[in-house]
Amino acid sequence: MRCEIFIKELDGKTRSVCVNSEEELKNTTVEEFIRRLCPEEDLKKFIYIFNGQVLEDDSTLAFYGMKQFCTVIKRIRLRGGAPPAEDGGEGMPRNASMDRLTAMQQTEPEPNR
Repeated sequence: MRCEIFIKELDGKTRSVCVNSEEELKNTTVEEFIRRLCPEEDLKKFIYIFNGQVLEDDSTLAFYGMKQFCTVIKRIRLRGGAPPAEDGGEGMPRNASMDRLTAMQQTEPEPNR
């Protein structure tokens, strides 16, 4: 029996992917499924969400409870974060940062002219 999984694309359109059997659906890893889904695309550029969970590459589809006629949502992976700290990532001890913050709060604001 062929199983059909729906993929909701970035543009809102839905396309379907067929898997040969329910047993294959259970044993397929997310990475294999994504390669079958979009072999030409950069695999790390997107994330795939099912049931509110981001699909991890090494897990199987059965781990997420995927069955026939499920819908997987495709989204762009957002990269972000702060630039590396100038002090080599060590940061500042909490008491030193609190002292610095207290000193900044105690300074008098300049009057508006």
